Amino acid sequence: SNETYVYGAEYKIETKIDGQWQDVELKQPLAWNEIAYVINSRGLQEIVIDFTYGYGELPKGEYRLVKNVFKQNDVLLMI
Repeated sequence: SNETYVYGAEYKIETKIDGQWQDVELKQPLAWNEIAYVINSRGLQEIVIDFTYGYGELPKGEYRLVKNVFKQNDVLLMI
């Protein structure tokens, strides 16, 4: 893409049950730093997430990690 994208630290995990994605219930409450990570156009970024604190060990199944990602120009800045 020729766009620049921004995402934060927050995420959630979903599991597929009967063909539909559903939120996995947290075992511990999570708190997030308000930070913006920038992915430049044609950039590649790898992140490592340890989800075991909030979610614990997950049983065998199909999961996905969900993060909100925004185009840089669409982000509302709050000062």
